[in-house]
Amino acid sequence: MKKNRFYAVAGIEKHAGLLHIISNMVDNSKNNTPAGGRKSDNAKRKHVIWLVVALLILAGLIIGAVSIVFLLLPQWFEKNPRMTMRRIELTSRDSMDYKGYWSDHKRELRQRLGLRSSMSLWSVDPGALRGKLEDPKRFSSIQSAQVHRVPPDTLRIELTERSPLAFVGDSGLVVDETCMLIRRRESIVAGRQWDVALPKISGISALGMAGVRDDRLAPAVALIMESRKNASDIDLRIIGIELRYPEKMLCRFRYDKSPQEYNATFPIRHYDRKIAIQMQALKAALIKTRTEDLGDRDFDLSFDGQVVLKKRQEPARSDRGGNNNNDTKGNNKSNRRRENRRR
Repeated sequence: MKKNRFYAVAGIEKHAGLLHIISNMVDNSKNNTPAGGRKSDNAKRKHVIWLVVALLILAGLIIGAVSIVFLLLPQWFEKNPRMTMRRIELTSRDSMDYKGYWSDHKRELRQRLGLRSSMSLWSVDPGALRGKLEDPKRFSSIQSAQVHRVPPDTLRIELTERSPLAFVGDSGLVVDETCMLIRRRESIVAGRQWDVALPKISGISALGMAGVRDDRLAPAVALIMESRKNASDIDLRIIGIELRYPEKMLCRFRYDKSPQEYNATFPIRHYDRKIAIQMQALKAALIKTRTEDLGDRDFDLSFDGQVVLKKRQEPARSDRGGNNNNDTKGNNKSNRRRENRRR
């Protein structure tokens, strides 16, 4: 044990000088590091500052050059004869993908928008033009519009037109599913034979002008929409709806491809919640009585989904145009029809 301890102490003494040298080197490196680090940190900081300054100057030059180009480019394009607007590509469809009214009236649309063939394409502001087209008081039949410049000489206009649901009395207006009043002569049904298939809503006084919504038409519009949605299987077609009474609407319709007309009374109160139930009840009653001769009976749906057959009191025919109450010949004919049916 003493011998081993001697060799261990001798080994430590042998390497003591080497350990002392190493410890001195470590101490010197610790003492020298902060000064050298400060110098290198300052150099790096200065380098980063100059780099940032250079980048800011470069960015300013680029932004200035781009700004000058954008300021001068429109003027150059406007004066360039190659950028004169020579063509207008116009497409106009409705939500059912039918060809719209404006597809065949490009010249009228161009005049109302103030577009001239001598104008530069770059003098046309697509955003402002779109705002004019989507203004219902300017263009009541247009629902939405997209306007694009296609260099060098083409302006592209894409229109989506409103789909009329019914005529509104004899006012020269039609109405769509949002109760928007539309000029009939500018609507998609103008000049087409199938416009006679649209029902007619009457009984509304003091109608507003085209381009405004009339919520008084909402019950009739909801009834027409419901018949198209859930009564097409029996081919139920509404001919006319009267809204002259505050609590009910009178509806004339045909169904099952029959030429005979039927009358039905729908309540207006809570129509938005009950119209679907009432239409289903009317369908069930029509299917049940399909083989029966209903004669002068009317369908009354004023009793919470129940259908009551009533003897006809006054046929809803004022929506056909004209004043039938003052027409003596018309009254005599209708009276004779009633008498023949009773016999």
